[in-house]
Amino acid sequence: MTTNRPRLWARHRMIAAVLVLVLAGWTNAVVTQWTDRSGALIAVLVSAGVVLLVFDWLLDLIGPPTWRFLRGLVVDIGHAIGTNTGVVALQRRWPRFSGWLKRRFSRHPHGLALTVTVLLAGYFFYGFLAIVFDLLGSAPLVAADPRVSALVEAFRAPELTRFMWMGTVVGGTVSTIFFTAGIALLLWAWSRREAATQLVLTVATGSAAVAVAKLLFHRQRPPAANALIISPSSYSFPSGHSMSGVVMFITLAIVLIPVLHTLRGRFMTGVVCTAIALWIGLSRIYLGVHWATDVYASWCLGLAIVVAFTGGLYIHRSTHPRRARPLKSLSPNRRWIASGAAVAVIACGLMLGAARDPLTRVRVAGSPPPIVHTSLDGNGLPTLSAAEARRLPLVTQKLQGSTQEPVGLIYIGTRQQLTQAFAAAGWNVADKATPSTVFRAAVTALTNQPYATAPVTPAFLGNKTQDIAFEQPDGKATVRRRHHTRFWLVSTDTAGRQIWAATASLDTGLELGSTIPLPTHHIAPDIDTERDYIVQQLTASAATTVTGTVRISQPTSGFNAQGDAFFTAGVATVLAAR
Repeated sequence: MTTNRPRLWARHRMIAAVLVLVLAGWTNAVVTQWTDRSGALIAVLVSAGVVLLVFDWLLDLIGPPTWRFLRGLVVDIGHAIGTNTGVVALQRRWPRFSGWLKRRFSRHPHGLALTVTVLLAGYFFYGFLAIVFDLLGSAPLVAADPRVSALVEAFRAPELTRFMWMGTVVGGTVSTIFFTAGIALLLWAWSRREAATQLVLTVATGSAAVAVAKLLFHRQRPPAANALIISPSSYSFPSGHSMSGVVMFITLAIVLIPVLHTLRGRFMTGVVCTAIALWIGLSRIYLGVHWATDVYASWCLGLAIVVAFTGGLYIHRSTHPRRARPLKSLSPNRRWIASGAAVAVIACGLMLGAARDPLTRVRVAGSPPPIVHTSLDGNGLPTLSAAEARRLPLVTQKLQGSTQEPVGLIYIGTRQQLTQAFAAAGWNVADKATPSTVFRAAVTALTNQPYATAPVTPAFLGNKTQDIAFEQPDGKATVRRRHHTRFWLVSTDTAGRQIWAATASLDTGLELGSTIPLPTHHIAPDIDTERDYIVQQLTASAATTVTGTVRISQPTSGFNAQGDAFFTAGVATVLAAR
C-alpha cells in the first residue's frame, strides 16, 4: 500500500500551522503583559508570520484546483450564453451589432485583449479624473484631506517613521532612475530584453505624466510644520513617488509573473510588488508631504498607464509577430557580472535617495493658536463668555467633515497644570496611538485584561486630533469599561494662558462599529453625565475650580463616528487652574 506523500505533507503543514498559531497566541499574551512596545511589535510580526504560514498552506492545497474550477466555470457560462435561444434570436435580429460584440470577446488580439485593456485603463483613468473634478470643485473627499493627514499623524511612532522613510527613499526620483536602470540591466542580462524595454518606457511615461499634471493643477503641499522630511518645492498633485512606485513595481510584477512556473510564486510576486507600491504611496501621507487624494489619484493614473502599455504591447506583439531569431544570451560569467552591476546600481540609488530625503530632527514651528480675550469671575479667575467662546472651534467632526458632539469642558491653564489636576484625581494619561499600543489595546480588550493607559480613538476638532487624553477605569481595571476625555489646545488668552476644549464619554463595552465595521468601544449616550463626573473629580482638590458655563449649541442628539448615539444639553463647563 503506497502513501500519498503530497497529502501527507499537506496534513503535516496544517498541523504545524495550528501549533504555531497556538504558540503565537500564548507568546502574545505573555509579551503584551510583560514587555514594552518593542515586544508588542514583535508579537505583531509573529502573528503576521502565522497568517502567512496558514495562507501558504491553503494556497498550495486548494489553489490549482480552484483556478481550474473557475476557468472551467467561465468557459461553461460563456458557452451557455452563446447557445441560449433568446441570445440566438437577438443575434439574428441585429447581426451587425452581435457580430461586433462577439469580436469584442474573441481570442483575436483586437478582441478580448483590446476590450480588457480599454475597460481597465478607462476605469483607472476615470478614478483619476474623479479626483481631479473633486479637487477643482472642493468636494468633501478633498476637503477631508487635512483630517486624514491629522489622523495619520496621530499614529506616528519612531519605528514606524523609520520604516515609512525607507518607503519614500525607494520611491524617490533618484532611486527610481537607478532602480529602473538596475532592474532593466538585470532583465537584459537574463534575456528578458523586451521586458526591460517595457519597464523603461512605462516608467518614463509615468514620470512625464506627473510632471505635466503638477504644472496643470498647482496644488499646494500640506503645511511644512507637519512634515518629517524637508517638504519638496514642487507642487503636490499628483504624487510623483506614488506614481513611480505603482508604475515600476506593478510593471515588474507583470513581466516576472509569466516567467514563474508555480501559482505560489506568481501570487507572492504580485503580493510583494503591490505591497511595495502601496508602501511608497502611504509613506508620503505619513511623512506629511502629500495629501491622501494626491496619492490615490497617482495610483489610479499609474495603473491606467501600466494597463495601457501592457495591453498595447501584447496586442502589438500578437498582430506583428517577428521572425523567430535565436536570442544571443550572455555567457554565465558575463551574466553574473551584469547582475552584480545591476545590484550595485540599485544600491547606489538607495544611498543617494537616502541622502536626498533625510529625516529631519527639527520640525518647522507651526502657527500658534489664535489669541482670545477672557473675562474674570468674581474670584478673579479666568472664564469665557458666550461671545468669546464663539471664536473657538467647539464642535467635533467626523473624518468626512460632518459634525458630531460639541465639547463639554473648557479648561484654562497650562498643560502641566492640566496633567497634574487629572493625576491628583486618579486619572492616567492615555498612550499615544501607535501600531504597537493599538495592537496591545485590542488584545487586552478581547481578553478583558487591564491596560491603564490604553490609547483612545483619535477624534477631530478644528481639523486636528486631540493633543492629550486621560482615562480612568470604571470599576474593574479593564479596557472594556473606562471613563475617558480628549483635550485639544484651541487658543491662548491675552495673559498667555492656554485654553483647552474637551469632550467626555464613558466606554461601556465592546461592539462592532456601524460606520467602520471594526471592533471599537460602545459609549454611554448621556455625555453630560460623564462631563459632570469629570468636573466633580477635578474640583475635589483646590487646584481646579469652576468659573462658569458656556452654551455651545442647542440641546442636540446624534451619532458619533463609530455610530453610537449621544445626547447633550449643549452646555460646556469652564474650569480654571488656581
